[in-house]
Amino acid sequence: MIRKYKITIIILVALMIAVSYLFISITSNKGKIEAISKTKSAAGFNEYPSKPGKVNAMLGMGGPEPKLIPGELETKVNFKSNGIYQVTFIEHWNSSDFKYQGSKEGIQSHFTTYEVKGDTVNYIKNGGDFPPYQAK
Repeated sequence: MIRKYKITIIILVALMIAVSYLFISITSNKGKIEAISKTKSAAGFNEYPSKPGKVNAMLGMGGPEPKLIPGELETKVNFKSNGIYQVTFIEHWNSSDFKYQGSKEGIQSHFTTYEVKGDTVNYIKNGGDFPPYQAK
């Protein structure tokens, strides 16, 4: 009898943990997508994915004769704490399509990161390789 009781408790605890994990996962994904949407709207990254992931795209290059090069646009989002999400937009391209003086060979990337809390979107930082759109 005691053994049945222990097994029942173990099953109930496991079930509660599984349901909790599922609930957290669903609400977290909803929050991430909302954070991405708010950031895209506020910062103008409309070509980037509306959920975490990558898409193939043609990246615009600056300069007197603007042109397009093949690349990827990536959206990442992390839940930090206290309802704060960090959204990062990354563009990737091959240096054979665009290489700036002193830049490395192979796949290059440039990122821009924002922090979202409620309806407030704040720029945090950008970095990486010199991006094609800034070429003059």
